[in-house]
Amino acid sequence: MDKMKRNTVRPQVEKRVEERVYSITDICDMIRIAGVIGGPGYKTMKQYVEEKVLGISPTDLGIECQSSMAKAYYVRSSNLPKIIDGLHLPVTKEQLEAAAPRW
Repeated sequence: MDKMKRNTVRPQVEKRVEERVYSITDICDMIRIAGVIGGPGYKTMKQYVEEKVLGISPTDLGIECQSSMAKAYYVRSSNLPKIIDGLHLPVTKEQLEAAAPRW
């Protein structure tokens, strides 16, 4: 089987988990776009998500992908409140989702 292209991994992950997913970069951008000043950076967000096991990788789901995407980590929409509460962010899940990128 050919390796999946980068832009087809997210839809496959979403199909498997049956909800929208966001990358760590997406979440950091969503926080900024939602107007949170001084929000966590990429490194802090990644560390928090990994420590709390709030994300999933394509390989965890058995999705074959390019090696560069094998370590990608996606966060389910349903886990956004855990990030908001855990990092004490002054924003709601709805505000973050409104700031989400459109694919």
